[in-house]
Amino acid sequence: YAWRLSIDVTVLACDGNCLDVCSLAIKSGVSSCRLPIVTSLRNDKTDKLGQKKKMGEELSIEGDARRAIPPPGSEDCPLIVTVTKVPQPPTVTTVPTTKQTQKS
Repeated sequence: YAWRLSIDVTVLACDGNCLDVCSLAIKSGVSSCRLPIVTSLRNDKTDKLGQKKKMGEELSIEGDARRAIPPPGSEDCPLIVTVTKVPQPPTVTTVPTTKQTQKS
């Protein structure tokens, strides 16, 4: 049995690195999520000829929240980080003041 996890992100205001913040929020949400343990109970019955017949499958969901587990792969959830490359450091030019020009 597998869980399907869907994540919707709503951005209320974009004042910076929106993708970075959304990525951190998703990673935090997935890592704090806990799923109950699910076991499969097969209902196989034997007919008059001794052959097994599948009658269906039932699922047993663990009710104890303390035994819940994180989703598989939650440690490997991707993280988006924005990096900006500055081509060259800015050069600072100084303009001499009138006092500096009078001293020279």
